[in-house]
Amino acid sequence: IVSEDSSIENNTYVRTLEQQVTTADLPQRERFESGSSLSDFGWLATHEADIKPWELAVSSDGNQSVGYKAFGQGDKGVHSWLVSPVYDFSVVTEASLRFDVSYARNGNANELLRVWASTNCGSSFDMLIGEFQGIDMAITTESNEWIPSSELDWLEQYLSLDTLVGQNAVMLAFEITDADGNNLFLDNIELFITDEEFPVKINTQSAAVYPNPISNGLVNLTFNLEQKETVNIDIVNATGSVVYSYKLENVLNQTYDLGLSVPNNGAYYMRIASPSLSQTVALIIDQ
Repeated sequence: IVSEDSSIENNTYVRTLEQQVTTADLPQRERFESGSSLSDFGWLATHEADIKPWELAVSSDGNQSVGYKAFGQGDKGVHSWLVSPVYDFSVVTEASLRFDVSYARNGNANELLRVWASTNCGSSFDMLIGEFQGIDMAITTESNEWIPSSELDWLEQYLSLDTLVGQNAVMLAFEITDADGNNLFLDNIELFITDEEFPVKINTQSAAVYPNPISNGLVNLTFNLEQKETVNIDIVNATGSVVYSYKLENVLNQTYDLGLSVPNNGAYYMRIASPSLSQTVALIIDQ
């Protein structure tokens, strides 16, 4: 809030600051589906002027996301930030970020999206992780107000977070620079404890097991669960005996490398079980 008159001695500038206190363990996924405000998800929005900031938005297909309204607002040049909870990267060896963005370019206007990181619990956001020009994010051009209406209206973006590994008080901020163009939406913000630009794509509530046959004693398991769960894995031989068992904690969207040192080559089964997943995969192990 700016208060000024011809006497500069008593002019004031007041800006509201918010402190983020919510913490979240890695890995993490946020779809913004079950809540009525950003605070319900541990996120917050802040901005540099008396404008409408990032807020929850519902598209015509009923999907809830986070949106910034740039269309028809006349706030060109204004910055607004969507700030994450606090994450602990001290126990991971690599990390990455994926998120979906929906945007349509209005004329020559070109909104700018930057992703910043803080390693001091939000005291400063001075690490630029990624930058996306509106022309690169745009699904299409649209002179009317943009609101996504289907899955085809979204683009997935990827950023490596390996520079944050080892830090224990990390926060991320999505900063938009308003170009008085069109609305921009974010959804499905995922933090991984792996860094794969082109990961294996699998359906929700499932696991992928590869390679198969296994020739070097290592098998990869990629999961895509709705929420973190404990997963139990049994390796079963042809007679039905369990030869190895594994227990994986806090499984969400990770890829695991498991060593399978079996006494004999041949056919085995991998049984994968969690509260929401029951899957059996036939394996050929040839060491």
